[in-house]
Amino acid sequence: AVLPTKPEMKKRIDELREEETQMILNPYLLAESTHYGGAALPQTVSRGKPYILLYASKMDETTIESARKMARANEMRLAINEELKEYATQYTRMYSTESLERFYGNLMSAKHIITDSAVIAGLALERGIPFTALTAQNEELKDFVEKYNLQVTENFYPKSEEEQKKVKAAIPMAVRTLNRERYKSYRILESLLGLVRFVDAPTELRMTNCYGCFVCQEVCPKGAITMEKNEEGFYYPKTDASLCVNCGICKKRCIANKKKQFARKRESVDATRFPFAKIASCKSEEQREKSTSGGAFRSFVRYFIEEKQGVVFGAAFDEDARVVSIEAQTLEEAHRLSGSKYVKSEFAHMFPKVKEYLEAGREVLYSGLPCENAALRAYLNKEYDNLTQCEVLCHGGASPKIYEAYIKHIGRKLKAKVKAVNFRDKKISWKQSDFQLTFSFENREPHSVRGRHNNYMNAFLKNYIFRMSCYRCQYAGKNRVADVTIGDYHGPEEVAAEVYNLRGVSSIIINTEKGERLWEAVKDDFNYMDATTAQAYLKNHTRPSVLTEERALIMSRLDKEPINDLLAKFNQHDAGMESTEI
Repeated sequence: AVLPTKPEMKKRIDELREEETQMILNPYLLAESTHYGGAALPQTVSRGKPYILLYASKMDETTIESARKMARANEMRLAINEELKEYATQYTRMYSTESLERFYGNLMSAKHIITDSAVIAGLALERGIPFTALTAQNEELKDFVEKYNLQVTENFYPKSEEEQKKVKAAIPMAVRTLNRERYKSYRILESLLGLVRFVDAPTELRMTNCYGCFVCQEVCPKGAITMEKNEEGFYYPKTDASLCVNCGICKKRCIANKKKQFARKRESVDATRFPFAKIASCKSEEQREKSTSGGAFRSFVRYFIEEKQGVVFGAAFDEDARVVSIEAQTLEEAHRLSGSKYVKSEFAHMFPKVKEYLEAGREVLYSGLPCENAALRAYLNKEYDNLTQCEVLCHGGASPKIYEAYIKHIGRKLKAKVKAVNFRDKKISWKQSDFQLTFSFENREPHSVRGRHNNYMNAFLKNYIFRMSCYRCQYAGKNRVADVTIGDYHGPEEVAAEVYNLRGVSSIIINTEKGERLWEAVKDDFNYMDATTAQAYLKNHTRPSVLTEERALIMSRLDKEPINDLLAKFNQHDAGMESTEI
């Protein structure tokens, strides 16, 4: 198959085939700038001084002199690609285009770009870098400017304030158009390569968009839908066609189909008061030690069980160290829910239990990932005054198949059955550089390794082992699902100096009145301070994780190689990073 990337190429292919051919974006523009950004090397053009980057395949003296004038007028250096070295002067810096990583680093750091390339113009556009398009030198670039309706000024550089406003005003719409073109190209390539797969359910949902949230199974009135694990260890729906009556309920409640319908409605929340944030650390050192961050969740649990005689739902380890969702009505049971579990939990049949307690009038605290909280709202399909929802700031849902294979590997290696895992042990400190992974066993002492030296933990942190929907999650943004959102505080120590300590600090974001009532009930447990939501979200996940090539490679080899050997191969890319022996 031939897929043209230029109009003139498309025209010629259409003539040869005597039929319409689909056109896709230039391959360099198919990848979002964030993917290039992760590979970019530091710029080599200038030591701290701002510069204008000129990239062109051909040049004339008039254009190069205009570029020099622009640089002088703005007190910047001018950097030109080495192919134009005949125009170099003592005031001009040259850069190489041999290394894509180095070139992109130079490109990203430029204050302005001058180019005759549509690809470079597209990269500059998406990065929000002002650029001058030399359209007279390249028909493809001229088509690019016209296609994205970019404002072209008569001057070489928009000097007046009015001209600058016109240029800037066109950029957001152009970026949206570029994203639409990119999405369209993805669909064409997926279809051509046979990559588009749909779930076996009337939801008409691509498998890459399915959250495996169990809502379709739980709401089906005929019991026609069951959830089954695929080869990667994630749940997907399977429909018994003989039972399905095409009532459409599963599609109506699907949290992927409804585009954030089950996130909190802003019109139902007082936007002048919510959300607001706290940076907090529990006064009890014991409570902090047993928590991943600052002990927020344990205080929520204590309040619901001791003072409200309520029921708490969350994730715990079972007798085989698998992570499963359970209900807890005593503090002893509820303490099993403390601590982050970096794997997707098994939570089948939890939603009907939650509803049963709500209908009986019991107070319920439900804790889970944002998508799981959205799924509960979709299943219930109504508001309950006696339900409070708590969500964690989520990095992604790791494959239970990979996690369980790794736990079995640890058991074989250390000749003992793993009972539980502390993914964020604070023996050294709570800091990201210091945390440990500690395995508890039935018949031997716990074993600890440095978190970032561990093969499983590295694979998690590098986004290699998540469910596909995690890479396009609609619930990873700041339009939160739950009444209260909790996570680590990753901001500067000096900002939170009055509460900061090496045993854990929490970011707590209160999204609703229910969340506020919960906070007011437990705030005396904490040393805390007011914060902006920006401070609370700093270095936390507020967008989907980035899909990596390594994910596909790992998943394709899951049943072919020992799990630790497989993960170790992909954790050796970081210079100076040694993978742990286990």
